[in-house]
Amino acid sequence: MRLLGRGRLPEPRLMIVQGYWRCERCRSLYGGIKGKGPTRAFWGTPNAQTRCRHEWAAIDRDAFLREASDRFGKNWDDDLPFFRDAQRQT
Repeated sequence: MRLLGRGRLPEPRLMIVQGYWRCERCRSLYGGIKGKGPTRAFWGTPNAQTRCRHEWAAIDRDAFLREASDRFGKNWDDDLPFFRDAQRQT
C-alpha cells in the first residue's frame, strides 16, 4: 500500500482499522487502531510529519513494536495496555 501526500496517514478511507505502517522514504512509523485509537506515531526525520511525501507500506505488529523500541527508544512497559500487552506477547 502506498499513499502520497504531505503528512497524510495510511488508510484514509477506512473508518476504523488496526494496522501498522512504515514510510519507506523517511522511515517513520504509524500504528494502532486508526479511526478509534489508540495510535502511536514516530517520525523518522525532523519535520517528517509535514515535509515527507510519505510512501506507507504495511508491516506486521511485531516489526512495528521492535522498530519503535530499537530506533526511537520507545519503552512499551510505560504505555497503554493495548501496546504494552502486545509487546509482551512477542
